[in-house]
Amino acid sequence: MKYLRSILFILFCVFLIWLFVMLIRSAFRGSNNTTVAPTQSLTNYAQDDSQVEMYVDGPIIVNQEHQAMRIIVDRTQSQIQILTGYDGQVTSQRTYPNTADSYANFLASLDTAGFLKGSTKENTTPEQGKCPLGSRYIFTLHNSNALIGRNWATSCGGGSYDGKPGLARQLFVRQVPERDYYDLTQTLSLQSL
Repeated sequence: MKYLRSILFILFCVFLIWLFVMLIRSAFRGSNNTTVAPTQSLTNYAQDDSQVEMYVDGPIIVNQEHQAMRIIVDRTQSQIQILTGYDGQVTSQRTYPNTADSYANFLASLDTAGFLKGSTKENTTPEQGKCPLGSRYIFTLHNSNALIGRNWATSCGGGSYDGKPGLARQLFVRQVPERDYYDLTQTLSLQSL
């Protein structure tokens, strides 16, 4: 009986040592379970004071010849602006009425293009200087003047946009009547995604 108690005591001590080692090991290893916050659907912003924007920055050249284009869409209007110089002087613009239903459909389409994939509120990877002979595409979502999401892509490839930037670009371009878009952009030296 004395041997049996000794064996049980030894097994109990081994079990306690094993348990202690496992607890220490898991404490230093950390947890493998990461919780990913669900991405909010863009259509949730359809009734808010939100707007989405695509800014296309042209090749890096002399200030007087630098060109850019901006398309801004919200639930009341779509607007295209042609800009000159790095300070973004608007040289021409056109505005078109929009409806809440049209905006909601547009936002749902941007969701399909992964508009917020890869986006962070304060994207730390700047697009400035990237793809210097091509174009940079900056996509943003604002709600009540607060930045909700921002990401970018280039005509050279790369960027923070993890969705389908080419599809997003096409969707923005289609928010402007085709003839007007052609008239306003035919002299621009902006490259497609």
